[in-house]
Amino acid sequence: MNPRGFVLHYGPSAINGRPVVAIMTTTTSNAKTGPMPQVWFLYGDEEPHVARRNGNDVAICGGCPHRAGSCYVVLHRGPLAVYRAWVAGRYGTAEEALRWLDYHRPRYVRVGAYGDPMSAPLVLGQLARAVEPHGGRLLGYTHQWRRPYAHAYQSWLMASVDTPAEALRARSKGWRTFRVRLEGEPLDPTEVLCAAERERSNCSACGACDGASARPSIVATVHGLAHVQKKFIAHRATQAGGAA
Repeated sequence: MNPRGFVLHYGPSAINGRPVVAIMTTTTSNAKTGPMPQVWFLYGDEEPHVARRNGNDVAICGGCPHRAGSCYVVLHRGPLAVYRAWVAGRYGTAEEALRWLDYHRPRYVRVGAYGDPMSAPLVLGQLARAVEPHGGRLLGYTHQWRRPYAHAYQSWLMASVDTPAEALRARSKGWRTFRVRLEGEPLDPTEVLCAAERERSNCSACGACDGASARPSIVATVHGLAHVQKKFIAHRATQAGGAA
């Protein structure tokens, strides 16, 4: 058996106790991230688009405001394919995943290709113990940075924030931040534009989106499908003065 992915966790979500499955895939066609393992956090009882429609994606997204339609992830693509492959039994076990990581020694593992890592946070320690001895690092963000239990994971994750004011609050609590800005919105002195925009680079070459780095916080200009960008702009318009 040579699976293209592995089930790292299946159990209750740390957000609301509903079932969540964490799956690491070993290949990706995502040009923005470049080649690296990707970890997906999926609601365990419904296909991703159904879970979104029924509101059950709260188990893996928490109170993220972008669940309302401004999330850039296209559910009928990667998340649905990963979910269906899992249901079909095509993925290996967590033990096999650790052996794969030990053998391949990836430079980075992206946690949160879809879903929030704080829905199954024990996966982070599991992955870190596998990759860090070989110089690897985890890359990812969480919208759950306000929750007290999330603070223990600051060395692996950035806080995903939605406004400049929210970024300041998260950084005051010790987080590096990742923020999506409106077109032309200025950066704070502690922020830098994502390398994909600044240098036409990708995540596998950059590796800046981790928690422990001393580098500036990261900002990306709103992107994704046109209707998603429109909803993001509308969402920001509801936040008077840029407040969260």
